[in-house]
Amino acid sequence: MEKNRVIKLISLILVIVIIAISTVCFATEQGIMPISESEGNPISEEGEVSVPDDEEIEEIDRSEWVNSDAYLFDDDIVVNRIVDGNVFAMGQTVTITEEVGGDVFVFADKVIIDGGYIYSSIFAVANEIEINGLVYDLYASAKTITIGEKGIINRDMKATADTINIDGKIGRDVYLNVRELNISEQSIIQGNLEYTSSTEASIPEEVVGKEIKYKPEAITTTQSVQSTILSYIGDLAKALIYALVVILLALWLAPKFTEKIKKVTGTDIAISLGIGLIACIVTGIVSLILLFTVLGIPLMCTFMVMLFLLLSISKAIVAMSISGIITNKAKIEGKMKFVLIALLIVFAIWAIGEIPYFSIGGIFKIIVGIIGVGLVLTNIVNKKSKEIVNENK
Repeated sequence: MEKNRVIKLISLILVIVIIAISTVCFATEQGIMPISESEGNPISEEGEVSVPDDEEIEEIDRSEWVNSDAYLFDDDIVVNRIVDGNVFAMGQTVTITEEVGGDVFVFADKVIIDGGYIYSSIFAVANEIEINGLVYDLYASAKTITIGEKGIINRDMKATADTINIDGKIGRDVYLNVRELNISEQSIIQGNLEYTSSTEASIPEEVVGKEIKYKPEAITTTQSVQSTILSYIGDLAKALIYALVVILLALWLAPKFTEKIKKVTGTDIAISLGIGLIACIVTGIVSLILLFTVLGIPLMCTFMVMLFLLLSISKAIVAMSISGIITNKAKIEGKMKFVLIALLIVFAIWAIGEIPYFSIGGIFKIIVGIIGVGLVLTNIVNKKSKEIVNENK
């Protein structure tokens, strides 16, 4: 039960960070405005572009607007009001029937665009995605994606899915990784179509305006094994190099901190696990509170960046502490030997973290991360406490 709680906690923190980063990096110009020709315009049924006229713009009741980003978490979510910003949605079913002035970030079992008008991009991860409205760009991963007869992707579509059905119109290029691709005769793709699939699709003539590029999936078992091995070797090399950089920087820039880490005991590591867990929980709660305040969002981002920085170096910090225990008990001297032992421990930590069975590897990575955060915070607190005591004396 305790492990499940830890996993849920880390997942919650990750969601918060994704939302924070997305708000900073992907937010587009606020306000629903007429679309200019330079940005691309909605495609009519005849294949021509059309722009909303002034009367249509004036008829919009601005009192019905949501004048900010929308954060929606529920089983069934319906966006039936104009959102003058980005939409972040997570639920069982997410349906958009109105206009969204920014990007849409959605995690759901089913995503439906029913007459909705998305003035920017959709980033969607779902089991099923169905579009019968207008979207400027679509970036999606799903089991089934359907662009209906009334569906329009005004610019590019980039997606991966088991099945993709295209009956609507796409204004520019399409890039797909798909098992089964179905394109109807009434559909329009004005740009290039590039897709990777195990079987070549039957594409009606004159549907694609430019070039069609088909890349078959021809990966043999031997190639798959080789690529898997190379992937593991690459990940291990990255882990060792990153840890080596962290350890060398610690020895060079923070020698006092390194000496403290080398002197920790098994009891200290256990205490650090508790401190790190409390720090993660407190950071998550504080971040949630700050998320709903305008001035608090930058501070929340700072907290989350600091936490993830600590988590990123935690593997090296834990390895340094265990290396210190080993070198002290075995009376091994020398910085080089200390570093080499620490790198061997990093290798062991990485190997255990790759165990897939019963989520052993994932749980182990979480525990190591929490311990690393606790070790850093413990030594910072101890250092400040000693400074305060010395000042009082």
